[in-house]
Amino acid sequence: MNDEAILAARPLIPSVTGPGWMPETPEPDFEAFQSHVLRPVLKQQHAAIAEVFGAHLAEIRWNSASHSRHDSAARFEHELKTHLRLRATLMGMAMAGMTLAELRFCLRYRGEVQKRLTALLIRRISSHFLPGS
Repeated sequence: MNDEAILAARPLIPSVTGPGWMPETPEPDFEAFQSHVLRPVLKQQHAAIAEVFGAHLAEIRWNSASHSRHDSAARFEHELKTHLRLRATLMGMAMAGMTLAELRFCLRYRGEVQKRLTALLIRRISSHFLPGS
């Protein structure tokens, strides 16, 4: 898929305002990248992310209904941070929805982007599997 098609398929997030993310800036703008790239990509991939994470929960036999919201949220975070295969799968799903310039930025600043992407995934997964979060 070419970059124009990727951007055209990406959902808009009404609360995201501002000039957008620019790949060629002297200093990396992680906030803009998070708001204008990561959040829309995760929104677009939401159903697939929930499916993959739900399959992982079934695999480890975790039933959120049997645990407190706090315990479940902590377990979700633990799973995303410690299960490398799961995290790599979800990161790859997110990267697949990026343009080449966005992917290059992601690879260049891997540590910071991974930290932000993990935090966004934790929030998205918690809000899906623990409604009201």
